[in-house]
Amino acid sequence: MLSNYNQIIVPVDGSEPAANAARFANALGVATGIPVTHLHVFYITPGELVGAARMAQQDIEKLRKESAQKAFTAAREAVGHGGHAVQERIVFGEPVDEILAYADAHGPSLIVMGRRGLSRVQQVLLGSVSDGVMRNAKGPVTIVS
Repeated sequence: MLSNYNQIIVPVDGSEPAANAARFANALGVATGIPVTHLHVFYITPGELVGAARMAQQDIEKLRKESAQKAFTAAREAVGHGGHAVQERIVFGEPVDEILAYADAHGPSLIVMGRRGLSRVQQVLLGSVSDGVMRNAKGPVTIVS
């Protein structure tokens, strides 16, 4: 059944849950031979967007690269040496939308992601990326604690 997937997509943001997901996806990739892609979504909240509007494009690009580097480094450290070959990709936008769009654009994919520890109040008010992906993905999603 896993041989039907083109890749394992792991959204990474530098958090411990994302590192746990990267570790799990690496082991799954090694066991199945399915390529793994670490996907970092650079997202600017509406409040941050006001400040970003005054920034030079090169400064925004620098922030994007620094954010991605932090996320990719944490994922690489979690996986350790001798892991499965991993591609790293950066996209810009709202995380749920971008993760789903990336998965849709790259054929049948398995998404493996960390679960944030939001309180019930925060989940009601803010929602969560993992919940949004899980509810809207066309393919399987594995949530790793």
